[in-house]
Amino acid sequence: MTALPTTKTVTEAPTTTQVAVGTPTDVAALGTTQSSATTIAVSSTPTTTQDQEFSSTQPQSANGTVTSRPPAEPALSLEFHLEQDFDEDLKNPSSETFKTLAENITKQLDKIYFRKYGKRFNRTKVNSFRKGSIVVDSSLVFNNFSVIPKTSDVTQTLKEATSSNTSGFSLPVNISTIATTMSSTPTTTQDQEFSSTQPQSANGTVTSRPPAEPALSLEFHLEQDFDEDLKNPSSENFKTLAENITKQLDKIYFRKYGKRFIRTKVNSFRKGSIVVDSSLVFNNFSVIPKTSDVTQTLKEATSSNTSGFSLKVNISTIATTIPKQTPPTTTRTPTTQSDKGTFTLPESLHTGKTTTVPMEMISTLQTDTQTANPSPTPLKRINQKTTKVTTAAANLEIRAILLRFSLRDEFTSHLLDQHSDKYQQLQKTIMTEMNKIFSKEFPKSFFGSIVKGFRNGSVVTDVDLQFKEEVSQDELVSASQVKTILLNAAQDDSSFPLNIIPTSIRAFEKTLVLVNLSLVLSFSSSLDDSMSSFYIETSNALYQWLGAAFSKYYGTESVSSTVKFRNIDGWVGVIVAFEFNVEQRTPDDVLTAAVLSSSSPYLYLKHLLSVNGFHAPVDFFPLSLRITSLSFVADLTDRGSKLFLLYSTLIRTSVIKLYEDKKGFCDVYVTKMTSGSVVARMAVIFEKRSGISSSSVSQVLETGLPQLELNGLTVDPTSFQNASRPLTPPRPFPGYAVAIIVMCGLIIILLLVVVVVGCKTGMWEKLKRSLYSRSQHYDISAVHNGV
Repeated sequence: MTALPTTKTVTEAPTTTQVAVGTPTDVAALGTTQSSATTIAVSSTPTTTQDQEFSSTQPQSANGTVTSRPPAEPALSLEFHLEQDFDEDLKNPSSETFKTLAENITKQLDKIYFRKYGKRFNRTKVNSFRKGSIVVDSSLVFNNFSVIPKTSDVTQTLKEATSSNTSGFSLPVNISTIATTMSSTPTTTQDQEFSSTQPQSANGTVTSRPPAEPALSLEFHLEQDFDEDLKNPSSENFKTLAENITKQLDKIYFRKYGKRFIRTKVNSFRKGSIVVDSSLVFNNFSVIPKTSDVTQTLKEATSSNTSGFSLKVNISTIATTIPKQTPPTTTRTPTTQSDKGTFTLPESLHTGKTTTVPMEMISTLQTDTQTANPSPTPLKRINQKTTKVTTAAANLEIRAILLRFSLRDEFTSHLLDQHSDKYQQLQKTIMTEMNKIFSKEFPKSFFGSIVKGFRNGSVVTDVDLQFKEEVSQDELVSASQVKTILLNAAQDDSSFPLNIIPTSIRAFEKTLVLVNLSLVLSFSSSLDDSMSSFYIETSNALYQWLGAAFSKYYGTESVSSTVKFRNIDGWVGVIVAFEFNVEQRTPDDVLTAAVLSSSSPYLYLKHLLSVNGFHAPVDFFPLSLRITSLSFVADLTDRGSKLFLLYSTLIRTSVIKLYEDKKGFCDVYVTKMTSGSVVARMAVIFEKRSGISSSSVSQVLETGLPQLELNGLTVDPTSFQNASRPLTPPRPFPGYAVAIIVMCGLIIILLLVVVVVGCKTGMWEKLKRSLYSRSQHYDISAVHNGV
C-alpha cells in the first residue's frame, strides 16, 4: 500500500461545490441549453487549524473545471493473517462465508480499539480476504485525521489483545504478520463525491479549501482577569485554560449528545473579561443540534450545583452560532459537459448576495415560485427571497425517508463512479422524477431528494426523500405512503421514464427507541467518563443485549445508538437510545415484551422498565421483613456497597425459592435496608395478568418462613404482615370543617384584639360608668301610673 503524499495533510472531505436550488421542474432542465440560471458556490469554512489546509493537484478538464477527488477518509490500513484454512467463498464479498467472518472480525476489532481509543475511534471495515492462510485486509476508521494514532501503537494493541487471555479476543491472529500503514486511497462514499470548481494557479495546480467541519461556534465570557499570555496559543497560560475549558465542555456536551458529539476546540481568547471563542465538533452535519439547545445546556451546567461544572461563565454572554462561510463567487451556466452535477437556481428566486449553505444540508430545494423562461443573471443580482429559503436549510428540522428500488437496467461499474457520465445522467433522471412526483403529492412539506448511490442487483437505487418535519405531520407523510405513491406511478403512468421493478420498492424511515432502565449495579463515577473501561464495557453490553432483543423487528444494525447513565441512590439508571431505519414501526408494547423476554447481562428492576414511555406490564408487591439473624451496619444504607450486595443477594435468592413455582412470578428485588435488626424492603414482581393478590403474596412468604430460617434468615413473623397489606389511605378532612375552624380562629383573634384595645383606651371603664348612670335616673313613674 502506498503512503499518503507527504506534502498533503487532509482532515476531512474537501469540497467547494456548486449547488443549485430550485423547483422540480427547474431540476429537470439541468444541463440543457434552455436552462439559463445562476450557480451558487457552496462551501463551509470550518475553524482553521494548521492540519486542515493542504494543496493538491487534481484532474481538470480543458476549460479549467476541476473534478474533486473523493475525500480522504481518516483511516489506517490494518493487515494480518488468520491461522485457519482459506475458503474460496472468501473471495466473494456477497457470500455468507465472507459476511460471517467479516462480521466477527469487525466486532472483535471494534471492541479492542474502542476500548483503546474511545470516541476517537469510529469503526472497522473489512475490505477483502486472500490466501495465506487467510490474509485480512481491513481499515480502522477514526473520527478525523487529527486523532489518528501511531501505526506502531495500533499494531501493538492487536498483539496484546491476541496474546492476552483476559481480553475476550478470540481471533487466531499470527502476531508476526500484523502490519499497520497509512491509507493511500480515499474511501469513496456516495454522499461525498461531487464535481466542483476550485481556484487554480497559472500552472494548473489547485489549492483546495479546508474541508467543511460539522461544528458550531460557541462564545462566552469568563468572569476572571485577562492575562496577556492568553493571546499566545503557545503560552502555558493559554494551554492550561484551554485544556480546562475543553475538558469541562466535553463532559457536559457528551453527556447531552452522546456519540453525536466528538470534541471541543478552543480557538482563541480575548479581553472582556476573558472572551472564549470555541467550536463544538459533531460527527456529521445531520446530527448538529439546534443552537438554542447548545446554549441552554451550558446555561444549565453553569447554574447547577450538581453538574461538577466549575467554569465561571457569565450566562448572559453565551452565544452559539453556525460558523461563518466564505465560498468563492462563481458564475457559470450549466450548458457543457464539464458542468454535470451542478444544480441551478431559477431567476425568480435570485437574491442580492451570495448564498452559502453546508454541502451536507443541500438537496434540491422546492419553492412555490416558478419562472417560465429564466434568463442568465449574474450572481450579484440574486434577490433576498432565496437567501431566506437557502439559509433556512441549515436550521430546518428535516425528516428523511429512504426509498429503495431496483431498475430493470444492466448494472455496470460506471454506476459506482459518481463522476462518470452514466452515473450523473441516471442520478439526474431519478432526482427529476422523484421531485416531480413527491412535490405534487406533498406540496407543503416536500423538501428535496438525494440519490445515495447504486449497486448491483439489477440496478439497486437508494434515494433519500427529505420533508420539512413540522409540515409533514399535517400531510400524513409516512414510509408506507411514499411506497404506495411510487408504486402507483411506476404501474399506472405510461410516460414514467424509470423502468422500476414494482415488487422491489421499499421505503424506510428512522424511528427512535428509548429504553429506560434501573440496573441493580453499583454506580461509579467512571460512568460519567465515556473514555473509561467501565463506561465502554457497560454501554457495549447494553447495546448488544437490547440490539439483539429488537433485531427480530428492526434488524441487526441500528443507524445510531447512545447511552446516558445517572446515579439512582447508589444504583445505575440508564437511558439507551437506538435509531433504526424501518419500513413499519413496531408497537411499543411489543418492544417492551421483547426486552422482558430476553436474557439481560445485568439484573434490572422490571417494574421500572419502559420503552418509549410504555411501562412493563407487571405488578409489584412491596414487602418488608425484619431479619433478626443479621446485624445492621452503616454500609447497608448505601445500595452501591459490597455489603449491601452481599446481604441483598442472600435475601433475594432465598425468597425467590418460595415464589418460583407460582404462576406468573418474575423476580424479587431488595430495594432498601434499614436498622432494627436488618429491615429489608423488597419488591416481588408478577406478570400483570397472573391473578395473584397481595394477601396471597403474604401467605406464600409466611408459609416459607421455616425455609428462610434454614438458609440462615430468621424473620420476625409479625414484621411483614402489615407491610404486605394494601395501605388504606387516610380519610380526607371535610372542606366545610376547615372553613369552620378558620372562622372560629378569626373570631377568637378579633375578641382578643377588642379586649386589649378596650383595656388600653379605658373604654371598658367608660362603658361601665355609662351603664351605671343610666340605671340611677331611670324614670318609673309611668309604671306606677299604669298600675
